Amino acid sequence: MDGTFRAVDYIGILRESLSRIDLTDPKRRRAIYDRVVEGFEGIIESVESQNVHGDDREAHRRLLRLAVRILERDIRAQVDIFDAAYRPAEIDAALDKYRSAAARRAARVKAAEISEARRAARQDEVAFHGVLAPVERAAFGHLRERLLRMDALHAEVKRPTRKLSTVAVVRSLLIYQMQIIQAESRIALIWTSIAPAVLITIISLTYFLTGAQFVYNMDVPTFALLGCTAWIMCRQIIFRVSTSFIIFGPMFNLDGVTPLAAAMTLGILYVLIYGVVFSVLIFGGHALGMITLTTHWIPVIFMILSVSFCAFSIGLILGSVGVIWPFFLRFASSIERALQLFSSVYFISEQLPSQYKPLVLWCPLAHGFQLLRAAYFPVYPSTDANPMYFAVWTMVLAAVGLCAERLVRSRIQAI
Repeated sequence: MDGTFRAVDYIGILRESLSRIDLTDPKRRRAIYDRVVEGFEGIIESVESQNVHGDDREAHRRLLRLAVRILERDIRAQVDIFDAAYRPAEIDAALDKYRSAAARRAARVKAAEISEARRAARQDEVAFHGVLAPVERAAFGHLRERLLRMDALHAEVKRPTRKLSTVAVVRSLLIYQMQIIQAESRIALIWTSIAPAVLITIISLTYFLTGAQFVYNMDVPTFALLGCTAWIMCRQIIFRVSTSFIIFGPMFNLDGVTPLAAAMTLGILYVLIYGVVFSVLIFGGHALGMITLTTHWIPVIFMILSVSFCAFSIGLILGSVGVIWPFFLRFASSIERALQLFSSVYFISEQLPSQYKPLVLWCPLAHGFQLLRAAYFPVYPSTDANPMYFAVWTMVLAAVGLCAERLVRSRIQAI
């Protein structure tokens, strides 16, 4: 079935049969109609199903009944049905209608086949180029060539027989995203430093208005800086990773670009961006005499990377759920706000009465943020944060996120 409705000249068939009888006899006309309809039913039922679609069969039945009604009407109106120019307009209108319906049905079938082929290609982790128009294929070819040029290993990876490694793909996509940000989002880069600074100011003022200069031996500005900047970094990672399956839709047509590689690209990108933001705020604030410097940078960097990895895992889970239920991503911001309340951004669990501590300590990010502050401030040995709890939950979230991404990979459609 190619989507073309094959018309039959039922008017001509009926006129030829009617030419052999006296048209003034209605019984003989009815006998001719019944004989033609009966013969048509025998023919249409004998045709194999793959040659004629069921909807086309019904359309032919309706056309035949329409032709019978039109001829009978014109005979009773004493119209010369044997005139060479005789061609009722109703037949042409009905044919146009059925042709359009057949074309729409064929388009739906083709779209379903394309969707299934894309899903199979995604499951096999191979590129799918079958439905690209020539212009689109040329555009994607040009884009792939640019990506390979950005990669230092382009001389090797451009060989079609060699499968691109995940590291090479992530590196190329990372450079590509950086070039996009540099070209289009410079104000957004500035805002990545302004947003934490605004939140730091709000939290610091809250403590200062209550007369607090230190929180468990941690000076308030540095306490607020660590919580705010780390949280905004985690929130951006969760949001960007959860939407990466949509953002990188066109890229999935390229060899080696998988949903996991796309998520890793945005996760690494925002870790790098907020690593710079951390450096600017910490050293800039220290130069202004507002921020205290730590002497234990390696544990601090390790904890920043750990909470980033936890946020990446959460984003991977949310994005995978969003593939199955796209409306779910509308709740992502609400989930992030809820996590913000329980992640020790504004306060630590030691500030709470003992009966309220479990309301905060169930959240792995709360343990991560308190361990980050404990790593930065040797004078704050957190008594509530449990490194093992945070590590186990981070690994569990990562395992769930990777399994979820693998399960929904075949559902992710390239654009």
